[in-house]
Amino acid sequence: ERIEEEEEESGEKALNIQPLFHRTRTTSSGNGNEMKENNELSAKWTLRKQAALTLDVIAMSFPPREILGAALPKVQSCFEDANVLVKESGMLALGALSSGCLEDMAMYIPQLFPFIIANLKNDLPEMRSIACWVLSRYSKLFGDRTVSNTFSAEAGQQFYNTSLQELVNTMFDRKPKVQVAACSALCLLIENSFPIPTTSSPDATQQAEQNILIPSLQTLLTAINRAFDVYGVKAGLILIDLIGAIADTLGAAISSFTALYFPKLVHKFFSLEDFDTRLFPILECLTSVLAVIGLEA
Repeated sequence: ERIEEEEEESGEKALNIQPLFHRTRTTSSGNGNEMKENNELSAKWTLRKQAALTLDVIAMSFPPREILGAALPKVQSCFEDANVLVKESGMLALGALSSGCLEDMAMYIPQLFPFIIANLKNDLPEMRSIACWVLSRYSKLFGDRTVSNTFSAEAGQQFYNTSLQELVNTMFDRKPKVQVAACSALCLLIENSFPIPTTSSPDATQQAEQNILIPSLQTLLTAINRAFDVYGVKAGLILIDLIGAIADTLGAAISSFTALYFPKLVHKFFSLEDFDTRLFPILECLTSVLAVIGLEA
């Protein structure tokens, strides 16, 4: 069973490669009120998005303590509001603050993390999408011990592993825009992966390390393999970026699991016409993959 929203099932799948906030929806019934409502929701969403972008710029232009002192009480009041759209705007603002205030936000991660994770299952698709984005923005703190001195290294690893697990689950959301958000967040989570200690070496002054992703690599690639069979056009393109990010980050570690992703890439490549622009991300991904697994694959 495909897990796509109704417009993909009705033949509008190709429209998903257009910008999410500028796509005009039409209905066969010609219901003018429904179209008006969709346009109004789109306008409201665009306005809130623009407000978040403004906060993003402000956060990078003024001292973090001044920004957080003024912004965090407002964000907190949004989270306590009964209106889910107000809560959503607070989540959007939380993500925007990370641009210039990331290090200063580290002390709040233990309190914020459960809240962000919980909203990956929110009833509102926009909230689920934004929660993915916020989680990816703060994932840099999980393994950066130079700024994350407010929680232990073990806690940082737990934050990372929980984020990975929950985002993989969110990959199979019924809404394509949430699928895209989850895969985009996973790309950043992978880029922000970090080494963790394994077993101690005989030399007490050294300790063996491996990337935190390695133990979960097969699970992640298995999910990607499954997603290829159920994703639409736009989400499918993000999957290709995700494989490229894994190859760039983990290198030869992906060689043991080529059966989980390489046949899908090759099939996708040969299924497109010569002048299809979707060939470009596939070629870029294949370049990263073949550089680490070799041409014999």
